Amino acid sequence: MQKTALLCLLLGSLACAQPPFTRTQTQRLSRLQGPAYDQEVREIQRRAQTKLVGALTQQSVDALAEWFLFATALIDGQTPSESAPGSSFLSHLQQVVVRAWPRLSPETQKKLLEFPAYWANTRRDWTGLKPDQQQQAVVGWRNALTPLLKASGRQELARACLTDLQSTYRKESATPIELQQAQQRVETAARRLAADGDAESKSLARQLQNALIAVQAQQDQQRALQEIEARKARLSTPPGADYNRIFRQINSTARS
Repeated sequence: MQKTALLCLLLGSLACAQPPFTRTQTQRLSRLQGPAYDQEVREIQRRAQTKLVGALTQQSVDALAEWFLFATALIDGQTPSESAPGSSFLSHLQQVVVRAWPRLSPETQKKLLEFPAYWANTRRDWTGLKPDQQQQAVVGWRNALTPLLKASGRQELARACLTDLQSTYRKESATPIELQQAQQRVETAARRLAADGDAESKSLARQLQNALIAVQAQQDQQRALQEIEARKARLSTPPGADYNRIFRQINSTARS
């Protein structure tokens, strides 16, 4: 029951003419050019054609995961960070949807297949909505997601976010933006858990907070070591211009 309720969240009409790019994909494409851009487009097309179960595509789940982070931040009274879903978070949500898919009505399945267009239009039009319209949408989202936002659902998603942070930090190719986004997801999850009344949620919130402190301490240590190495390099190899300035002063003094 809890899993199926996640998919009762599709609200309003869907404009299918909208290109099926998620917000994260659009932002990534805007930073690319040439072959890298073409490769990213091909990857998006591949995800749009990859079937997970029945007609359900990977692209639909990608859009659902991005929307979920956006919606739950608003439900919690926070400003959405626009952070991309981590791989563990996406995998967890994907498993929920795949398991629920056979029990969904044909109408709900159709709406889920069109979710990339729904999410793209929702995010594009969001800032233009009046406050009461935004509030109405958030209330609808809260009602749809209530089962998943209970303590057990929060704990599952929080653990997925923690796994993403750990894997991102260990990945040598991770960019500062990716690490920052992973930290933001864990921070948000910790705040939600801390607000729960049960002991397990509060214990998990402390675990997430300790993980953030440990990552921050390691980052501070790395920056300190980098600064020490940079200072050593400057002391051992002064710029040639400094030598030239000294020689000119000596020559000038000798001539006078």
